[in-house]
Amino acid sequence: MIGGRTKVCMILGHPLKHTRSPLMHNAAFAALGLDYVYVPLEVKPEGLSAVIQALREMENFGGANVTVPHKVHVMEYLDGKSQDAEAIGAVNTLYKRGGELWGENTDGRGFIASLQEEGEFLPQGKRVMLLGAGGAARAVIQALTWEGAEKIYLVNRTLRKAEELASSSNRETGRSSLVPMGFDDPLFPDRLQECHLLINSTSVGLSGDDSPLFDYRLLPSTLLVYDLIYDPELTPLLRAARQQGCGILNGLAMLVHQGALSFEIWTQRRPPVERMREAVGPIKFT
Repeated sequence: MIGGRTKVCMILGHPLKHTRSPLMHNAAFAALGLDYVYVPLEVKPEGLSAVIQALREMENFGGANVTVPHKVHVMEYLDGKSQDAEAIGAVNTLYKRGGELWGENTDGRGFIASLQEEGEFLPQGKRVMLLGAGGAARAVIQALTWEGAEKIYLVNRTLRKAEELASSSNRETGRSSLVPMGFDDPLFPDRLQECHLLINSTSVGLSGDDSPLFDYRLLPSTLLVYDLIYDPELTPLLRAARQQGCGILNGLAMLVHQGALSFEIWTQRRPPVERMREAVGPIKFT
């Protein structure tokens, strides 16, 4: 029961009608008998600074997640940031450290945990094709690079954006593992055939009338196809991949594992990952 001592956690974003984070975290709090509650807090960009200041004053602030469109802009209002957050250039988790408000990014580690535990996939020495060059792509690239992926083909409709992200990442790591490409590159089909993992970090698939990113009949059956979208649970890409005989994961896998890491930061307790999985819905399909 919610009372005067209940710790309040939340997700900050806009819009939030699709979020499943409250289902997941409230199930986890209940499973461990913790006096916490998790609520959605829809905040427009122009109101973000005021909300962050209010969180500083909340005596019963338990922690927060941060999602689109605030992951980057929230950084300027914080007292400190973790090394992961600095490296990725975005924050998805807020917590109190002493009297200060700090930011963490659990997206990269959550992504890798979801690959290993839900997809039974280890990136070391593997070839990966990543679709999209936005904020989610940066966390995925950082994580795959740390885990020793051999090659990452970074494919984007705007080739220049892929080139800029690949250049900056290769410069930071001192490697040349990122290779930028366009969807119309004549080598695209061959590069896809040599990959072990395909990741969609674009928004294509959110709407039922989105045009396909490429001819999905090119997908080899040996691929694991991971779509970071989780609403709908089965995007057109995942449906096509399943028809081609590929293994598939949706974005709920990453949601669960990055959320579990946030949960541990806030509560200092081991997260009940299985209960969190059950709360959000199907992650992988047969």
